[in-house]
Amino acid sequence: MTKKIIQAISVLLALAGLMAGTAASAFADSSQWDTTWTSSYAYLDDDVMDNLYSTLAGETGYTADQVESGLASMLYTAFSSITILDITSILGAQKDTLAVKIDGAATVSYTYEDTVTVSWGEYSFDWYCFTAADAGDYEYIIVTAVHQDGEDGMLHFHLRYGSTSFNDLIGNEAYNYWWPTFVRSSLTAEDVAAEYAAAESVAEFAAMIPAILSSQGVNPVPVPGAIWLFGSGLIALAGIRRRGC
Repeated sequence: MTKKIIQAISVLLALAGLMAGTAASAFADSSQWDTTWTSSYAYLDDDVMDNLYSTLAGETGYTADQVESGLASMLYTAFSSITILDITSILGAQKDTLAVKIDGAATVSYTYEDTVTVSWGEYSFDWYCFTAADAGDYEYIIVTAVHQDGEDGMLHFHLRYGSTSFNDLIGNEAYNYWWPTFVRSSLTAEDVAAEYAAAESVAEFAAMIPAILSSQGVNPVPVPGAIWLFGSGLIALAGIRRRGC
């Protein structure tokens, strides 16, 4: 299981290479950010995702329902959308602000605090850290740069949130597989399903899902043929025991 986890982390970190960059470069083009973004978690219950779950079930040995559960764990957010109303250039230690609305609620003004570069072997990427007083469960948020996987991939970014600390959000091993992903709200469920069903995405998910589910104590379901062979083995063993008696 440890080997699978290491492999899955390696896949995540390979993707993370696409997110790397300085704080200035990540936020220099505010037009990339000033819009409403939808959590891809919100699309998981749509019927158009079923083909993806079936494909990944065939790749991993888990059931389609287990695959959906694994993806839900990875992409989970307690809210469906975030609207970025205003963002200034994030440079060095300047206390710039990020104004957002979460699920259309009142505007919250976050203050930029730090950029934390996370390195794993040869790969690295940046978490941009913001905090807002009296924001409750969303007091701390960390975000990656807006990026895309491949030239034609959908623009997206990753975000984690909490009420504890930046260190917890970045360093807590329980969050190794928590990668909330936000896409432009103009995308449909069909768009997201098509992106995730692409061969490259399927390969990445197929590497991650077993590690996610294994960390939760969920095991693959034996295929019918394996069950039949197992049952035949028990019958044969029982016959040997009877003859031995």
